[in-house]
Formats: sequence, structure tokens, C-alpha cells
Amino acid sequence: MPETSHTALVIADRSWITAQVLAAWLRSGNTIAEVWCFAAKSPLLRPPGGLFGRLYPEWDTVRLLARHQIPVRLCPPLKTWPAATEAAAATRADVLITLMTMQIVPPSLLARFGNRGINFHPALLPGYKGPAPRVGMLLDGAGDTCGGITAHVLTPGIDEGPIIAQSAVPRSPARDFLDWDAAQARAAAQITSGPLLDFLAGRISARSQIPQTGSYRRLAPGEELITPEWTVRRVEEWCRALLHSGRLRFSLSEDRPLPITGFDRCIGPPTGAAARVTRTTIECDVRDGRIRLRRRTAASRVAMWPAKVRAVRRAGRAHHSPASTNRSGSL
Repeated sequence: MPETSHTALVIADRSWITAQVLAAWLRSGNTIAEVWCFAAKSPLLRPPGGLFGRLYPEWDTVRLLARHQIPVRLCPPLKTWPAATEAAAATRADVLITLMTMQIVPPSLLARFGNRGINFHPALLPGYKGPAPRVGMLLDGAGDTCGGITAHVLTPGIDEGPIIAQSAVPRSPARDFLDWDAAQARAAAQITSGPLLDFLAGRISARSQIPQTGSYRRLAPGEELITPEWTVRRVEEWCRALLHSGRLRFSLSEDRPLPITGFDRCIGPPTGAAARVTRTTIECDVRDGRIRLRRRTAASRVAMWPAKVRAVRRAGRAHHSPASTNRSGSL
């Protein structure tokens, strides 16, 4: 048990990072008053299900919340909810934690928590501030230099608050996106049970970011979308980079992106023939070849299960390694 336990109000979307931070927070003897979500179809509002969550409950946000009987509240968007600060006060939480959410916390709610409003950002700040850090850094070839987790104090500027701690998680050692995601989630858990608690206890201070340093990354419309203008090599590399991310899409036309799970093979040179779409594949021309892509299906989602298990097991082994890349704020 920590010297002083804390109660958190959490604003989050479902993710492995969310689950691992909440699990570490609870293991450290703290509590969670409520979790706020903002979409009627949010997975956080569904009952827990699935074999993976039963085997690895601390990696399943929904199951974790249900197990600890933590209430989830469907809220209006924060920017249009004048009563948000009053609702936060009613929870009697003394810490605000935001995780993998697109919500911007308004100044009135920030003032309620002061420097006890904390955000976890999946990049090494001050690089790659903003809503799309991981895909942006992969597009820019910066996954090794900027990949990681940063815990920082929430301020009105997006991802500009003082840094409590950060941990480097480069992309190259990971087998696929799931592997990288799991490694980042474990790094976030280590920060939660270590430097974050030290910060809340006053044992360490956050380190201010230098104003107007680093970078902000927002994806341009269609920037991550594979199109027939791409080369075979670019398609193959992008599919490898985002394998098992759930974000791969191929566009046959501007208004018809199709979810895919990866690159199958290059069939040969471009044929000039129309794309051939089956239930499981897309065969089409790109700039310098005719390729076959694998479409996302119910069967492909089931087939991803072994990759998820492999990723969490590998992250667990790395967690018990004596090596550490954690960097905290100033003492």
C-alpha cells in the first residue's frame, strides 16, 4: 500500500495502455471513482467478453472495470458540457488521469485538479504531440527515435505540460504493431506504479517542456490510406509497420476504403485490369505491380488471437528484465 492512497477520475478509451495503467494504479492500492467515455457505442459500455480477456484480464479494459465494479459514465463532449467540473467534484477524486482519448480537458476542469491532472501520451514528448503520434512517426520513419510513453501534467496546451516520466519504446525491436503496443502498455504501467506515485507524493518534480519545441502531428486526410498510386514496396512496408493495428485500409476510390489485414504478395507487373475484390482478398494494380491484399474478416480477427497472446507474453518477459529505459522528472 502507498503511504497515501489516491482516487482517480479517468477519461479514457479502450486500449492496452489504458488497461495496464488502470491495473497498475489499482495494484498500488489506489481506487478509481469513475471512468468517463463519450460515445454511445464505446466498448467501455459493453459487457466483458472473449477468451483473451478471460485469460489476460489486466489487458482487457472492459473486464478490468467490471471485475473492480468501477462505474462507467457516458458523458457529453467535454467542450459542450458546462457541468463537467461539477460532475468531477461529485466523484471526490483527487487525481485526473486521461488515457488514449481525443477529448480536450477544459481549463475549468484542469483547475479542479491542478498539477494532479495527468495524461499518458504514446510518444516521447516534446516530439509528436497531438492526436496521431504513433501512425505519424511511422509515416515519418521516426518510430525508433520518438516511440515511447510520456506521463505529463495536463495543461491547456495539447501535450505541452511538464513531464513526470517517460520511457523509450522503439519500434524496430517489436515484431508487429501489437508487439509495440504491448511494450508501450507495460512501460506505462511501470511509470504508473513508480514515478507517478513518487510525483503525487512530492518526492519528484515534473520537468517543464521548453515552449515551442518538439513537433505536433496531425494526419492529413487520406495520408495513411493505401492507394493505387503507392509502389509495391511502400505498400508492403506499410502493411508490415501496421500489422495487427486494425488501421490498415486500401482505397479503390476516394469514398471506398476497405479494411485489410496485410500484404499477401506481388503477382506481377500492372495489368491495367480492374480490381478484383473477393470476400477475403483484394487483387489490384498499384504503380509498379499487381498485388494481392488480405481483407479483414471475422476469421482474420480470430486468427489475430495468437499474435495478441504472443505480444502480452513478450511484454511480460521484458517487464521482468533488469534493463530499464525509464526517465523521470527532476528530484
